[in-house]
This record gives sequence, structure tokens and C-alpha cells, in this order.
Amino acid sequence: SSILSLLLGATIASVVRSAAPEGYEYAYTNFGEADPQTLKPKITLASGDQFGRVVTMWNGLAAVSSKEMVADTSSGQAGFQGKVFLFHRNYLLLWEDSGQYFTSGVHNDGYGTSAALYQNLLAVGAPQDSSSGENRGKAYIYTGTSFGTAATVEPEEHAEDNDYFGHSVAVTHGYTDY
Repeated sequence: SSILSLLLGATIASVVRSAAPEGYEYAYTNFGEADPQTLKPKITLASGDQFGRVVTMWNGLAAVSSKEMVADTSSGQAGFQGKVFLFHRNYLLLWEDSGQYFTSGVHNDGYGTSAALYQNLLAVGAPQDSSSGENRGKAYIYTGTSFGTAATVEPEEHAEDNDYFGHSVAVTHGYTDY
């Protein structure tokens, strides 16, 4: 029998629930057969983390992004840092945090604004990356059986400031379109 799954992100689950709302991810399996499962990462995220802002799924894997406020130790200013968490479906068809997540380590680069997953290929966009020009953007490509190999793709030489390269990404048949 086939299993239908649907993941829905709610970046701000409820303002009523807490003073600083946090995101949730809802997983539906074979719609209507059971209440949705709520996904949360194993690590504790900051309040207002926007977990679930981007969701991508392939087979028994799911990637879910978050955006949280963090302090920049070099400048003393607060900024946002994105993370993408991997989940897998267990033998009971419930989603579990794999304990693995990815981040660019750069503040305010928009990491996790877009994400795409196919087989052993994960693409993550960081459209506000300014390492080669103001908001030129960058895409991160993770490959391998545990997504351990990472590469970055930057815009070509003719790119201009505010191009926001990586605003959207798509993965298909082992190749990445960005």
C-alpha cells in the first residue's frame, strides 16, 4: 500500500501560546487517519525561531528550515542565522529528527530561504549572502549518503548587487537548478 505524506510549516504557531511565538511543523500521513504529528528539532531553538519556514521532502527524508535571532560576537549586534534540519521517517512511519542540521555560519545571509531535496542531494539558498557583493547570494549543495560533502555555488562574474541568487532552488534527477 502507498503512504501519502504532507508536511505543513507554521512559522508562528500561536501568539496566544507564548510571548515569543515559535514555529511548528505538522506532518500528516494518509490524510484523515490520525491527528497530525508535530515535528520539532532535538536541539532547543531560540524563541521566535520561525522553524518550518521552508519545507522540502523526498521519499522518507524531509528538510525543514528555521531562522533565529543570534548575537554576532564579532560586531556585538544581533542578527539572523538560518538552519536546515533533516528528518527521516522511522519504521512506524513517524518523523524523527536525524540530529543533523546545516548552517552557513554567516549572519543575515538568508540561509534556508529556499531548499530542495532529491535522493542524496540537498540544495539550500542564501540569497542575501554578501561575500562577493551586496545581496548577490549563494547556494549550498550537500551530497553523499549523509549529505556530508558540501559545495557552494556563487553567481557568475556578471552578477550585480541585489541579485539575490539562491532565492529559489530546485533539484531533479541528480542535478541542481539554481
